Amino acid sequence: MAASGSDALAPSRSSPTSAERLLFAMIEGTPPSSNAPDGDLTADDNATCSAPWDEGETRLLLMLYAQYNNEVCPFKKFRTKRAMYQEVAKEILKILGIRRSAEQCDSRLKTIIRRKKNEGTNNRTSGRSRCRVSYKEEFARIRALDNSIEPEVLRGVGTVSYKAAAVDSPSTSAQTTDSSGSADLSPLPSFPETEGDSSGSSSLLETEGTQAKRPKKDRATRAGTRRMQDMVFFFQEMRKINEEREQKKEEREKRREERNQELLKAHQEHIAALRDLAKNSEGN
Repeated sequence: MAASGSDALAPSRSSPTSAERLLFAMIEGTPPSSNAPDGDLTADDNATCSAPWDEGETRLLLMLYAQYNNEVCPFKKFRTKRAMYQEVAKEILKILGIRRSAEQCDSRLKTIIRRKKNEGTNNRTSGRSRCRVSYKEEFARIRALDNSIEPEVLRGVGTVSYKAAAVDSPSTSAQTTDSSGSADLSPLPSFPETEGDSSGSSSLLETEGTQAKRPKKDRATRAGTRRMQDMVFFFQEMRKINEEREQKKEEREKRREERNQELLKAHQEHIAALRDLAKNSEGN
């Protein structure tokens, strides 16, 4: 039996794309239902998806990369980049239900960076038609969160300029709150007063952009302060390792000295026995 005209003109309903699933997850506050297995989700358990990356999945990849990029360190959440990409693949599987491997996430990110670089080169070259730069806002967020690109504080002879406060990641912002839920407002290093300024105001040390008083929470959770804490923790761990090495070295030196004393004592006894034997042979 032929289908009616209304049924023939009705559009076929397909499964929602990854961008739609991501939008539903952001609106509802919970990840959408997916075909992911229960329990610990890893991207290497089953075969990965070989379909091309769409825009929604790529934006989620960049958002997760911006969130986890500053957590790659031997003393942080991820020891290597591969561990970070495995966590990114796990989050993509939980939110979108698309199984990707760590290598696929790494390759996709490198492809986007290379494409963005080529687009920027094209726009800077005269005589060429301008093209749209892909994922400009996402890369701007990544640059804002990366302190290795732009220092946190720039100090001059008479001015001090601060970098604009960036959005903190959940793991780092959780470290700045105590058990009662209030922010840990650690004091900042004070600047020395200049001669002739008896009131102690630091107006000469601030630029026009920093005239407004910065919130204490922003000052306490600056990425530069967290980086100094990581450096202090690193040097403390290295000091412990060096102390253990020195202790083991002293123990080895002590055992070597005891062994040398035992060998010297045995040698002296052997020489004394030879002398006694020589005296007895001469007396006979």
